[in-house]
Amino acid sequence: MYGVWSPTTQDYLNLFANYVQQKAAHFKRKQTCVDLGCGTGVLPIVLSENGDYEGKIFSIDSLPNAIKATEINS
Repeated sequence: MYGVWSPTTQDYLNLFANYVQQKAAHFKRKQTCVDLGCGTGVLPIVLSENGDYEGKIFSIDSLPNAIKATEINS
């Protein structure tokens, strides 16, 4: 998609997934998570898949080609 940053490298996604798993208890206490400037929205997806997160996740980006406002329920 022109004008949207390409997805992050797999190494970074693995690093973030590991962090989310280590901090799962912290994320479980939160009711809402917002990723401002989400681009493709890949990091909130990693949170929802790896953190046992039960709250709402909002991904917001100002570029028309990016995810503008997506709600992901895990």
